[in-house]
Amino acid sequence: MPGERPETGPYRTGQIVELLAIPEHVLRYWEKALPFLAPQRSFGRRQYSPSEVALLCRVRHLVRQRGLGLEAVQSQLLAERSGEGAEWAARLTELRVALIEAWFASRRLTARVAGGGRSAPLAAGQP
Repeated sequence: MPGERPETGPYRTGQIVELLAIPEHVLRYWEKALPFLAPQRSFGRRQYSPSEVALLCRVRHLVRQRGLGLEAVQSQLLAERSGEGAEWAARLTELRVALIEAWFASRRLTARVAGGGRSAPLAAGQP
């Protein structure tokens, strides 16, 4: 709807497991194994910032596509964020955040269309 704030987080666990296409127990395991993954809690529920979601996307890529174990993932992420790669890693994180926000916006609009809702007013004469 016009003036509606785009969804930019925090994101809930259910949204994260849907985005990453992983079971919830895998997400919990990653949180325990990787100390830099520490989502905030609100009323006992985990809430992830857009940058944490981008980091989780990177973890998923390193585990699934590159076949790394979590110790190697941690080493890789630390290496990416230090030295000459730090600037590139920061820029890639910004791009990942933008893609994640676009994905969630797309899901929201798809749900509205499926539910018969309209996301914008129609021009005069349109059905």
